[in-house]
Amino acid sequence: MSASKKIQLLFCLLLIASIAAFWGAVERSNIQHELLPRSSSVYPWRAWANAGAHQGQSASIDLRESTYNLSADFTLGSDAQYPYANLGLTFDDEENSDRLIDLSMYQSVVFRIKCRPANVLTFSLYTYADKITRIPDITSYRLSETFLSCNQEWRDVRINLQALSTPGWWLGRHQMNLADQDYRLDKARGFSIISSTESPRDTPSSIIIESIVFAGRDYFWVYLIAGLAVVLWSSFAYWAIPYWAAQRSARTETSALISYQPVTAEPKHEREKAVVLAYLAREYSNAELSVESTVNSTGVNRTKINNILRDETGLTFTGYLNKVRLTEAARLLANERMGVAEAAFAVGYSSLSYFNRVFKKEYGCPPSTYKKPADTANPT
Repeated sequence: MSASKKIQLLFCLLLIASIAAFWGAVERSNIQHELLPRSSSVYPWRAWANAGAHQGQSASIDLRESTYNLSADFTLGSDAQYPYANLGLTFDDEENSDRLIDLSMYQSVVFRIKCRPANVLTFSLYTYADKITRIPDITSYRLSETFLSCNQEWRDVRINLQALSTPGWWLGRHQMNLADQDYRLDKARGFSIISSTESPRDTPSSIIIESIVFAGRDYFWVYLIAGLAVVLWSSFAYWAIPYWAAQRSARTETSALISYQPVTAEPKHEREKAVVLAYLAREYSNAELSVESTVNSTGVNRTKINNILRDETGLTFTGYLNKVRLTEAARLLANERMGVAEAAFAVGYSSLSYFNRVFKKEYGCPPSTYKKPADTANPT
């Protein structure tokens, strides 16, 4: 295999390997960590529920399931101010009741949820706030939230963890301005699903969450493969480009030598003689051949044509043309077993009587007689 073919093969293999590696890195960078069922959760957690109101206790909630799914029944009364029902999850267990986890690698959390009846709920994330949070008091953590809707059909709800907002009442309580919306995903305590001001009142309601998945990307493998690809492609280019440049230069020089045509030093008279004789040798069988057509085709004038033929053969144009034609006609009659008329027309004579006359003058016998010895010489 030539070096050029080897470079092309290596290029194709390197390209395929790069595409496959990037594809694998992108797939590996895709992170999905499930919390349900609790036995297979990547993080330990516990569920909790509470209910209340700004004035009075006209709200109730009952946590029904927290092992294979997360579900609760609740009711909000219409006779209380700001009633709420809260279904929450914190990342702790018996061994560590104050655990904080790093959610910064995740872009979103996806719930598979349904509600009865249709409802508008609040997703609230609890994160550590410097100089404010008092472990383990959940109410002292920073609150960042957004809204979601659900109904009696299962649906997947995606919450963007990096686009939550802190409510004004929480900022006001801690004497912070409304523009202070930064929160720390690297120290998360947990989250909850809370009723909202649009939740139905005096109506038995329920929430069932079948799946909780944290989704994100870890770009370590993408960056690693990208770095390796840069090194490999740079090495390939460092080795292949000079070789290609040398090959291209060699091809250019070779092309220049091939296209080079030396200047001929042949005299003009010799060139004209060669042109005229070659033209007559090629066109003698053309019945329309004449001095005029030869002049037009070769660019040599009538006088020079006659001089060339007289110097070379001692014949005029017509005499030379007849000599060539009759020589070929004799060969056709003797060797090819061709008929007289067929031979005459084949060599350029359009008149059979003229052909018979000039042939007899040249060979001393008519064409039909000239043909007989060849016929009888080989009876088969």
